Amino acid sequence: MANFFKKAKLAGAVAAAMAAGLAVQTAEAVNLSPDGLGEVALVPYYSARNGYDTYISIVNTDPVNVIAVKIRFREHDNSRDARDFLIYLSPNDVWTGTITMHAAVDATGAPLPPDAAGNPALGWPVIQTNDNSCTVPSLIPFEADASQATRAGMRGVAFTSADYDGTTRTDVGSSSIVRTYDGYVEIIEMGTANPAVSPIAALAVHSNGVPASCPTLEAQYNEAVITSGFQHIQAQFREPLNVMKVAANLINAGSGLVVPMPVTMLANFNNNNSLMLNPPRDTRPDLGDVFPPEIIKINSAGGVQTDEFETGYDSVSALLMATSVINEYAIGGAARALNDWVLTFPTKHFYADGRALSPFSNSYGACETVEYDYANREENSPVGFNVPFSPPLPTPVPQICKEVNILSFAVDGNNIYSALAGNISNASPPPANNVYGIQLEDGFTSGWLNLTFTGNAATDAENGGIVGTDTNDGITETRYLGLPVIGFGIKTYSNTTTGIQYGITQEHAYTRNP
Repeated sequence: MANFFKKAKLAGAVAAAMAAGLAVQTAEAVNLSPDGLGEVALVPYYSARNGYDTYISIVNTDPVNVIAVKIRFREHDNSRDARDFLIYLSPNDVWTGTITMHAAVDATGAPLPPDAAGNPALGWPVIQTNDNSCTVPSLIPFEADASQATRAGMRGVAFTSADYDGTTRTDVGSSSIVRTYDGYVEIIEMGTANPAVSPIAALAVHSNGVPASCPTLEAQYNEAVITSGFQHIQAQFREPLNVMKVAANLINAGSGLVVPMPVTMLANFNNNNSLMLNPPRDTRPDLGDVFPPEIIKINSAGGVQTDEFETGYDSVSALLMATSVINEYAIGGAARALNDWVLTFPTKHFYADGRALSPFSNSYGACETVEYDYANREENSPVGFNVPFSPPLPTPVPQICKEVNILSFAVDGNNIYSALAGNISNASPPPANNVYGIQLEDGFTSGWLNLTFTGNAATDAENGGIVGTDTNDGITETRYLGLPVIGFGIKTYSNTTTGIQYGITQEHAYTRNP
């Protein structure tokens, strides 16, 4: 297993604590990777809306081992599974894929008919690639089924509403495929194997750019083999290593816009041999598979925090907990700037899908309250904060309700002009309901904003948050307040003279307790 202490700042803090006579538990525990390499990647947003594609690359930086990876695309509403599959990356391999919108066509490419009410059939996102790395199941060539990829030479698979529309599972939300038009991505390294001693891993190793035998690798997971047990696969793999690098970009070919997104990497996610090498049809692994369920982090006071939690997903949540989110904003002007924030809660479904557990105050379908205050670039603040989001909600208190939320700053009356979702009032098909407009006072078109989570479970110092127990003494408890959140800000600009569009992303800043 790769060593945990990879960054001078973290190692220095531990050394300082030890020099001061403080006990520090140095057993491997999940942590936010300081160097961009890890075992789990959280891409805070994907989109096939408003002309956007999402480009994802996964790098196996290990020159010796094959890594087995689970990639899962979660829809924005309730984090239900829109699609997932396994990827086997050869040593030094890179896998790339693109999420894009597909027209509503059948397997032959013929357009689907309107629905019973005469409405045009809705299209769906697909994840597609021309990469040769092995996937399980194999992605479907366009030539075999034109509904799974958009053009010749590509292999892909369509996103699906089956995990919430009643086909597999249901929830209280919409059954529309529109829920999958944007969301976020989990990429979990399941295990590693040296192909010199693992015949199964050797099947994924490239020679002249082509794996040895992807069909034979896929056959290891056929129904008969899985039914009788897949221990033969697990026996050839061992625990993950911190060797995975992931990048993600939003691309709008129509406008020429390309913007990178920050990716949250978790190191030392799982330290148990072969635990996570589940078959492709399995819902595991997920963010609850941290082992042991312990974290190590630098807390808000600059000290080393090492805590153990009841569940693995509590461990991930504790690393991501924030009491507020801070970033800049800018709208309008000669460059016709648009500005969105993305706020994603990648562990919310563990607490709010069919139940209401702290740190979230409500079950799925309800909302989390927030407050925000802001200042312009000249340090001025408006009189009276916490103007309600647009469109108006039944209560005047601002709220955000989904697993992936888009906060848009360009609001004009009932119109929301979103950098990511477009003009909401004129959107076709009707937009998903995860876009919120922030109405700014006149004269405050650029500056910075601080958004604070105010729900009872996120703020209650006695009963809220998530509780961890010190791994050194096994007694001292720490309550982590706030909500587990990731995301970024995006600004897009249009040059009125040349017609060229461009954009930037800005990482959020956070306040944390602890």
